Formats: sequence, structure tokens, C-alpha cells
Amino acid sequence: MAQKVIWTSEAEENYRSMQDYLLEAWSDEIAERFADEVLGKVDTLETMPFAGKQTGYLSAVRQILAKPYCMIYYTVVQDLVIILNLRDTRKDSEGLF
Repeated sequence: MAQKVIWTSEAEENYRSMQDYLLEAWSDEIAERFADEVLGKVDTLETMPFAGKQTGYLSAVRQILAKPYCMIYYTVVQDLVIILNLRDTRKDSEGLF
């Protein structure tokens, strides 16, 4: 049974910010590839919610790499996968959630 995926407002904002940056600095093709890979990982979490590994911060928070520099942080609560945040791993690691 597939899990329902919901995004926090912070995760949505960070995703849009990354998309906007790629559109402005690179190209539509790069931004589209980024979107495909991130949303593909999120689709994977619908059917395999424990595919990511637990973080060292909180045992309920998991992480899965979407791109070489994009980490998705999420948690699983009953039949929900909650996307907590997306982070560029090249930046500092403070404020992950």
C-alpha cells in the first residue's frame, strides 16, 4: 500500500528556491532534471518509506540523497511520509529541519 506524501512549507520553499536558482543560473533542462530526480525519490518513498537512512540527529528523521548535492529529510508517521526539508549538502548543516 502506498503511503501518502505531504511536504512542510519549509520543504516546499526550499525546493522552489533550488528550482529558481537552477532556472536562473543554469537552464530549463538542468532545472527539469533536478525536479525529475527529486520527485522520483519522493515517489520511491510512497512505496518504500524506509528507503532512506536514519539521521544522527533524531531517530524519527530519515534522509535520502536525491542528487549529489540535494538531501531530502523526512519522517514516517503511520501512513504518511512527511517531507521535512531539502538541503543543499554543500552548505553548512545547521538548521536541517
